[in-house]
Order: sequence, then C-alpha cells, then structure tokens
Amino acid sequence: MVVISFYDVTTFFIYILGDENMPSREIDATLVYNFSDNFIVKQCEDKYLVINPLDSNWIVLSQEELLVFNYLKSNSIEQAIVEYGEEKVISVVTQIEAKEFYVTHDIHFF
Repeated sequence: MVVISFYDVTTFFIYILGDENMPSREIDATLVYNFSDNFIVKQCEDKYLVINPLDSNWIVLSQEELLVFNYLKSNSIEQAIVEYGEEKVISVVTQIEAKEFYVTHDIHFF
C-alpha cells in the first residue's frame, strides 16, 4: 500500500507501507510530468487501461482519474489538485510514481 502525505504546500512524500526498508520519495508538487506520446487507452467496463507500448508498462484508471492523468500531461501536480481535488490526484500520482510511468530518458529510433 502506498500513502502520500504533504510536507508543505509544494512538496509531498510517498511512503510504502509494510516495507520499512523502502525509502520514501519526495515529489515536488510543481512538477509537470514528461509522458510518452505513444499511449494507448483501452476501456474495460468502468476502468481505463493506459498502456505505454514502448516501455511495456500500464496503469489502470477510473474515468475521473483518466481526466486527471490527461491534465497532468501539461500541468503541475499542484494545479491538478486545485482542479480535481487532492484524493483523485494522489491516486493517479501514486500509480504514476509506483510504475515510473513517465519518460526518464530520451528515446531515439534509428
């Protein structure tokens, strides 16, 4: 289980419960994620599977969480909290961070 708690207005921590050896992660709330442009979104009943085929990675979101995810493509976490509320944003950010669902390197095709 992952818990995010706010440290101050612009920083919060992610804590992994049940694993005291797992370090917490500090995330700047002014962060704007760098996502791949190659996502595939598939609806399955009332959930959305967001797939990044380049990294063979995926997250599962509700319809409201998908709106937050799309908002985070061009806005900061802090702005998303103002727009959608803390609970929904924390849910999405937790999945993004747990799966490292963002670009951490340049991808070049030859």
